[in-house]
Amino acid sequence: MPSWDPAQYAKFGDHRLRPALDLIGRIPDIAARRIVDLGCGAGEITEMLAARWAQAEVVGLDSSADMLKKSRALNGRARFVEGDVAAWSAEPKVDLLFSNACLQWLPDHDRLFPRLLAQVAKGGTIAVQMPHNHDQPSHRIIARLSGQPPFKEPLAGKLRHDPVASADTYWRLLKPAVAKIDV
Repeated sequence: MPSWDPAQYAKFGDHRLRPALDLIGRIPDIAARRIVDLGCGAGEITEMLAARWAQAEVVGLDSSADMLKKSRALNGRARFVEGDVAAWSAEPKVDLLFSNACLQWLPDHDRLFPRLLAQVAKGGTIAVQMPHNHDQPSHRIIARLSGQPPFKEPLAGKLRHDPVASADTYWRLLKPAVAKIDV
């Protein structure tokens, strides 16, 4: 996982916030008692979840100590903890598992998503947004240039494979395990 600079991250806050707001808007009104935001970053979205579900315990989890410092400085209602999203497990299970622009950094989605679903209480909700833009011109150009001098040697082994699959793949993976799905 890359290191995160909260100041650099904040420069594009408006653009980063839009998909999260869209995702929050798609979550049905559920009686959530426990909510976890995986990859909470600077915490603004976590605090929005805490505002919408005012009676719930809301926890933001992130691996970046710098981002968590910024999260905690919000002095909101949510609690922020440092941890590895790939190794996280819920105890007790959560009513809402939320993740915006985080899971695309993790591999093996065919194992990751069933494991995450197992952390959600019966009748709960999992809401995930992941960018899937490696086929866009910017990423294709980077991939092409990374194989040529002067970039080939310094970038060798540093570009990551996009683990995000097609919407159909997630539909087939999740549908047997959930009551309702919106991909």
